[in-house]
Amino acid sequence: MATEKLRAWWAHRQGLDGSLHGASAADVLERTGWMRSVGGSAPYLGLFARARLDRETVDADVARLAIHELPSARGCAYLLPSADFELGLTVGAGAPAGEIAAAEKYLGVTQAEIEQLCVTVADLLDAAAEPLDPAAIKDAAGPAVRNLGEAGRKRGTTTTLPLALGLLQVRGDIRRVPANGRLDQQRYGYVRWTPSPRGGLSGHGHRAG
Repeated sequence: MATEKLRAWWAHRQGLDGSLHGASAADVLERTGWMRSVGGSAPYLGLFARARLDRETVDADVARLAIHELPSARGCAYLLPSADFELGLTVGAGAPAGEIAAAEKYLGVTQAEIEQLCVTVADLLDAAAEPLDPAAIKDAAGPAVRNLGEAGRKRGTTTTLPLALGLLQVRGDIRRVPANGRLDQQRYGYVRWTPSPRGGLSGHGHRAG
């Protein structure tokens, strides 16, 4: 196949030939695939190149959950359309499970401890009037968050809170929201996700009563 023809096919499959002009962000992601997101401008550039969407439009779609940045394949953050929220979280479930298993092996963490912390965090977010960042959650949770000492510092897990946050996210119990509504930054708060795309805490049997 001629190189020019192959390039034209690639451009069409990726929606870079003008065929997606005027499409919504969710439509673009459903057709061309999830966009890797690491707190940079790549999602904005990708959606503008395909559908001529400006940042304000994309941010509005994030705010109304037409699209969202979620931990997905290999535990990495991707921008997904709402139709794929459950799938994205499901394929990303192995990452926090692996982190907890490593913490159990090397840091003396137990699954029961993390499950109880998950309930504590969810209750805090239920009662919160606005998104809470990790520092605020840690302060409010008090002794429910355990410091993992020097061993944890060496392994990059200083407390048990990131383990609970990661687990709650892939279960669809909470979601991470950008502090200023923009994708091109790395400051986040957390809110409860209701209704959850994966059934929520009650669907996983973590909350008693």
